[in-house]
Amino acid sequence: MTVVADAPLQLERTISCRRCGREYLLPRRRTLFASCPHCGASVRPLMKTLRMRHNGLAAILALAAIVVLALGVVSPFLSMNKLGQTRVFSLVGGIVELFHTGNTLIALVLLVFSVIFPFAKLLALLIATSRLAPIG
Repeated sequence: MTVVADAPLQLERTISCRRCGREYLLPRRRTLFASCPHCGASVRPLMKTLRMRHNGLAAILALAAIVVLALGVVSPFLSMNKLGQTRVFSLVGGIVELFHTGNTLIALVLLVFSVIFPFAKLLALLIATSRLAPIG
């Protein structure tokens, strides 16, 4: 009866770090995220390890978030009863009403931080995660 060895032992390999240039030994066991003990850089870039070419899912989610935000901004969410009259407001309708009643400062703060800033942030995220602009 012959005894067969499980697998040949892997020899330790010395490689130089792609970031700091110092040499170190690779671990014996293969790990997905092996890194340099000196600076923490991975042996291979993460995108090559995970085989991801682009951020398509993130771009689709950013586009879906823009659509949902647009629906949320214009859909009614506030109703007020005043002397038997019921008035229903959306966020944009409430901001317009604040402008008409003379509360310009409150209307501007709501407009900037509830409408303009979220849309700008999601558009920047969409541009950064899609191939619309060559951003590194």
